[in-house]
Amino acid sequence: LFHLKNRNGGYTDASYWVAWLILWEKINKKKKIKFEIECRDIDSVDPKYCKDPIWLLWEIIFYECNERDENTKIQIRSLYRFFRNNYTCGKRNSRLPLLYHAIGYLSLPVKFNIPIRKDKNIFIQTQCNINLMFKAKKNNEVKTYIPPPEKVKKITGAKQEIALSKFNSLLEIDELMR
Repeated sequence: LFHLKNRNGGYTDASYWVAWLILWEKINKKKKIKFEIECRDIDSVDPKYCKDPIWLLWEIIFYECNERDENTKIQIRSLYRFFRNNYTCGKRNSRLPLLYHAIGYLSLPVKFNIPIRKDKNIFIQTQCNINLMFKAKKNNEVKTYIPPPEKVKKITGAKQEIALSKFNSLLEIDELMR
């Protein structure tokens, strides 16, 4: 919690302790020592996964988040919703970047007043011209179409008997020629 309050460099230390906790739990799991916390009441998460220590980290993040501005709260709540969506223990490691991102919002200076796009007119113009660019590439495309090979149909029934009789007669002729 201390490292989350440090807005000038606390990200590295907080990330270290998250990684340490994950590794510690992994080592204990290999030793068949189960580490569970008190069951948390988490919406849209199966109760058997509510004892995972990762939820304790999210509680710490939300505790610290209460002292921050509204934009940070919105961003962290959205990351939390992504994290808990269809959560299983197997998906935890693939979703750790969302947790680290939330830690970044708390421990790094974030300026929400800087626009994502400086010039909206240029953005709109590039979006309009992108279709023309793809059309130009499509015209210069070399088309080498190779048709799929035709499937050989198996002969059944009366046609099969006729074919076999012809083949047998050819074999008899071949025997006579020798």
